[in-house]
Amino acid sequence: MAELSGSRDEVPVVLAGGGLIGLSMSMFLAQHGIPSLAIERLRGGSQLPRAAFFHMRTLEMFRAAGIEDEVRAQAFKEFEPEGALIIWTRSRARSLPTSSPA
Repeated sequence: MAELSGSRDEVPVVLAGGGLIGLSMSMFLAQHGIPSLAIERLRGGSQLPRAAFFHMRTLEMFRAAGIEDEVRAQAFKEFEPEGALIIWTRSRARSLPTSSPA
């Protein structure tokens, strides 16, 4: 494991994980003038990304932060849209095709 640098700066918030949530939280805190430190155990991005889609509220927050367009563009590079609507009925999900089969 890599050793931390000799810096003695203190931050009021330490975030465990540099994924979508950790980095977003760090950005939102910074917008309010609150310093934070995100600690990630991986040296690069995950080989198994878990955030292929976003809730509308998440996109609204990214829009307010001025990064929605960049987030959407990167998501379309990483994940091909499925072309289906996902609906939940009680505890089961099913996919509905967006076009009728030929």
